[in-house]
Order: sequence, then C-alpha cells, then structure tokens
Amino acid sequence: MTEYMRRMKMMLTFTLLMIPGALSFSVTGYTGGAVTITCHYESGYSTNEKYFCRGQKPDIPKLGRCSDIIKTDSKNKWVNNGRFSLYDDTTASVFNVTITDLNEDDSDTYYCVVDKAKWTDIYTEVKLNVREDDCCEKIISLSVPSGGSVNVSCKYPQSHRTDLKFLCRSSGADICAHVRQTRDRDHDVLFITNVTDHRSEEYWCALQTEDHRYKIFITRVHITVTEMLVGQISSSPPSSSSSSTSFPTLETSMFTEIQQTNITLTSAGKTTGVFIIIILVVLCLLLVGVPLLLLAIRHSRGSDLSFINTVEFNGCDKTDLHSDEDTDIRTTVVYSLHQ
Repeated sequence: MTEYMRRMKMMLTFTLLMIPGALSFSVTGYTGGAVTITCHYESGYSTNEKYFCRGQKPDIPKLGRCSDIIKTDSKNKWVNNGRFSLYDDTTASVFNVTITDLNEDDSDTYYCVVDKAKWTDIYTEVKLNVREDDCCEKIISLSVPSGGSVNVSCKYPQSHRTDLKFLCRSSGADICAHVRQTRDRDHDVLFITNVTDHRSEEYWCALQTEDHRYKIFITRVHITVTEMLVGQISSSPPSSSSSSTSFPTLETSMFTEIQQTNITLTSAGKTTGVFIIIILVVLCLLLVGVPLLLLAIRHSRGSDLSFINTVEFNGCDKTDLHSDEDTDIRTTVVYSLHQ
C-alpha cells in the first residue's frame, strides 16, 4: 500500500467515525492485557448519557437493549465498574471504554451507545476478538534504586509491526495517563529509557492502530523504586531473564561517581611516586658527582701540589697528611669517598 493510499484510507475512516451508528469495526486484544475503545458521537449529544453494552442490538427501540456493562452521565472523569471503565470526553466528542484483564471469553459483539431518552439510541457496533499470542510476556516486574534509570524492552505481535508503539504510565482508572512514545518499524523490540520518577509505578507496553480506533495494552510492567544504600552498590551485572523478553541493566549516577573518584586517586598516586623517584635520582647524582668533580680538579694541579685531608675515623683524633707522591694522594682520596 502506497503512502497516498494509506492516508486516504485514514481520512475515510475518520469521516465514517464522525457518523454515529454508521460504522461497525473490529478490535483485537490479547489475553492478560487490555484495550481502550474510542467511541465517537456528534457534539450535540455531549450532555446525553453514554453506555457500553454486550449482546445483540434490540430489534424494537425502547423495548429492549443489549446488556449494559457500564453507563454514566458523568462528564470528563473516569467511571469504573469492575474490569470496565468509561470516560466521556465532551471536548473531543468521544467516550473511551477500557477493558482490563482480557480473556478469550470476552470475545463478542459490543455496542458504544448514546442514550437519546425518548428517541432511538445511537449504536456503534464493536466486534472484540481476544486471542493468545506467545510473543509477549503478560507481566514484567522490575526494581530500580531511587534516582536510577531502567531500560524496558517491550515485544509486540508481528501483525502490529507498523503501528505506533509507546509506554503508558497508569494513574488511577486511566491506564494510559502519561505516554512515552516511539516508532519502530524495523525491529520487534521497543526500548524505553529513564522511566522512573522516584516512585513505584505501573506501566503498560502498548500500541495504537493507525486508524486511531483503539489502543492495545499488551504487557503490564511493575517498576518498584527502592532506596539507594551505599553498601548495596555493586558492579555485578544484573541477572537476565530466561524468557524472550530482554530485561534491563541498572545504572546509577552514584556508582559512576565512585568509579571516577577511584580513577582520579589512582592517577594522583602514580604521579606522586614518579616525582619521588626523580628527586632521589637527582640527589644520588649530586652526592656522587660533586666529589668526583673535586677529585678531577685536584688531580689536574700536578704532583708538585700538596693538600691536607682531615679524616676522622673510629673515634681517632684529627691527623694532617702531607704527601708529594701520587700513590699516597689516590689512597687518601679513595678513603675519604668511602667515609
């Protein structure tokens, strides 16, 4: 399908969605997951009651209806009834119905309904198909130190390869209150980083169909934030999962700072040791070189010169030595050096 044809299909879908009761559409869900179905209505019905029912549409108006699951006249807030939740968004002229903990028995025909009181209600048919898929885990539980970060790897069914993928954070009845999204057309794994916010949260690996009719929530992700203790910092790698879903690696800024401090201290110690060795070598050269230089100067004066070396050894008195022979001079100088 070309890009032009895809856009035309989406425009046609949106047009039909704006005509209540004119469209019957199918929704796919996965066991253990959830779905959020978007039901459109005309803006003039914003004050009417909305409900979601299961079963067959009544043949005679007002003499019967499908079995109500959830119904509300509340506006712009979530209303709960067991696994079902409904939110009437009067600004967008839609109401959203969320079904959690899906199982195969939930597969059936449902209706999004606008209650018109004295007139025939407006029905939009929804055919829900809940299936099992081994591609993805139903629940992932992770722990991360406070202030740390975590990478969440979400797998999704191959049939949704081109759909928009995202990570939702739950808030009360709204299982998708905050969204971190990405588009991944080339790989089967979605990577999201830095999902922690210094508190324990529940997230969902989710996707939305290109026609925006519904959202599918595939894997529930429990992230527990723990307190950071210095004694618990370890450089050992995290354990890996035996399943196909890749589990995250944990990294903390405190651990990084400790590594950097150790490197700095080690480098400083090595530099100090080099300086000490250089100083010792220079001192040794001075102690040996100066006497040798003096010896060379004195020896160059000739045999007619005399000098006096005063030597104090083993507690003996000072003695003046005079000699005109080269042999005696060399002996005295060598002795002085050994002292």
